[in-house]
Amino acid sequence: MNNQKKRILIEITAIIIVAIFFALINNFISDKPLPLIKTQPKIESVNDSVLFGKTPKNQIHLEMTVTYEQILKLLKKPDVQFIDARSPEQYAKGYIGNAINIFPLIDDQQKLYETIYNLPTNKIYILYCDGGTCDLSHQLIQLFYQFGYNQSFLYKGGWEEWTKKQGLTK
Repeated sequence: MNNQKKRILIEITAIIIVAIFFALINNFISDKPLPLIKTQPKIESVNDSVLFGKTPKNQIHLEMTVTYEQILKLLKKPDVQFIDARSPEQYAKGYIGNAINIFPLIDDQQKLYETIYNLPTNKIYILYCDGGTCDLSHQLIQLFYQFGYNQSFLYKGGWEEWTKKQGLTK
């Protein structure tokens, strides 16, 4: 490599290092700094008092989750409706309790909105999908909140945890 190419490479490297330095300084003094290391958000399960009617609706936080143990208690409540956000094919193979299937990725979004809009407003909704890395229930619960169904909760363990703890095969 000749001297001119080396000099250009050194200058580019120096510019990048200076840019990174100023970016870090700017991030450090910013009102809303970006985290340098990604952390997983804390998953908070909802308290039983919220699910069983002892907490006013206006104190409920968005995207609260329920545990497997709470699911077992909720199965017995008539005012609870489970929503399975998996595909209709997966739903046909099995579901939790009285779950109905609302698949958020259907082609006819108007039909999706009408289905949600026509649900009773006096129920507690527990939404789930496969669990783990499945985002379908997260997408669906955002629509539920937009439609005013504030008593909607995620079961993050989903079908995966349910079948495992129930001793069922997928």
